[in-house]
Amino acid sequence: MPLIVVSLIAACMAVGIATDFMRDFRTVRELQFGAETTALYGMSMASNPDGSYSQISAQANISNAIAAASASNWNQAQCGPINLKTWSLPVNFDQTDINFVNNPNPLDPNDLWLELRARRDGDLTLQQFFLKAVYAATTLTGQPMPPNAGKSRVFRYAEVVGQPASRIGAAAPWSSPVGSAGSLLAGSAAFPLAISNAQFQPFASQSTAGQTIVVDLVTSTSAEYTGAAPPGHVKGAFINTAPGSNGVYYGVGTGNGAVNQLLGLLSYFTGVDQQPNRMPQMVERGSQLNAFDPADPSFVASQTQIKNTVFSLPKRFYIVPVLYQDPSFGNVNTVAGFSRLMLSQVNVNNKGQVTSLSFIVGESVPMRNATAIGGLSSSSQSGALMPQPAFPFLPRQVDGSLGLTQRPQGVAMAPAISPRSISAFN
Repeated sequence: MPLIVVSLIAACMAVGIATDFMRDFRTVRELQFGAETTALYGMSMASNPDGSYSQISAQANISNAIAAASASNWNQAQCGPINLKTWSLPVNFDQTDINFVNNPNPLDPNDLWLELRARRDGDLTLQQFFLKAVYAATTLTGQPMPPNAGKSRVFRYAEVVGQPASRIGAAAPWSSPVGSAGSLLAGSAAFPLAISNAQFQPFASQSTAGQTIVVDLVTSTSAEYTGAAPPGHVKGAFINTAPGSNGVYYGVGTGNGAVNQLLGLLSYFTGVDQQPNRMPQMVERGSQLNAFDPADPSFVASQTQIKNTVFSLPKRFYIVPVLYQDPSFGNVNTVAGFSRLMLSQVNVNNKGQVTSLSFIVGESVPMRNATAIGGLSSSSQSGALMPQPAFPFLPRQVDGSLGLTQRPQGVAMAPAISPRSISAFN
């Protein structure tokens, strides 16, 4: 009988301790989820609504976004409990939990990262009831109870960096209510112009941003369509990112209806809401888009409207899709990635037709409404796996400096969990 009693007591203690530990493990998972999701959201707001960026504004934007997401009901974790009634509360973050660091790679010291801490301490420290009972039992043997017996302070960390964007979300209406998710993302969508990666790669390889490139709107009748682009020029074409019909994901590139869609897409970026079917659709790596041929009769007939709309575009940063190959009017064009370019000038010929657009290559920084997808991911358009990324849209890796490889220039980035191991805050 004494042996049975001792065994039952030991078994109950073991079950109790296991229950406390399981709650600890659950808290760790919930805090890790909270740290990662909040850090990703914070970094997604790094750039300004107009696409501009500076480290000072980025830190303010990220901190404000984390504050807005703090204590959200969807982001719960175990606590206390408080008065034996409240066992779970939203994860809260304050300024002491936010840490901004720069890439240790000396070739890219201006690359800003975010480290975020999620915690259960202070009044929210976990109370371990069964383990405390075990400690209390040991006092019968004359052993003093540790001062923090039955209390568990839990900390989890997430580090978020910028990786080349593989998906740009659909456009949000400009009329979205102030403070809503849509109001924060209005204007952040894939611009309806695509450029060739064949000519963009040399600009991305430059050590600094700020170069000017001229995007020529090639036509099916121009020598540049099949020939080489002049130095400093990139082949490009307007593309249809409006929703298609009859089961087709994107709209076509010929005909009056398609040109009207292009006008609506361009008008969206002037800050004016259009009909829902003329707002930019989601675009991702592997998306197959139709290009507009400036020599097409429907396009020629609308040249004046196109010119006026393009001239009304604000001089700001745009997320411009980049194609694996030169633009084609006979086949669909496959998206390889996204560039971050600032419109600086619209160029026309003596007939008043838009022939090219000049852009300034921007620094590669996280953009709003952008996502970086790793591993095997399927395309929303076809369901097939996304094609392999090509330079300059390759994922950044940890290098010998224990930082990440240097960013290429002019690439639209997106927030991603850091591939390097995370150290605690100092």
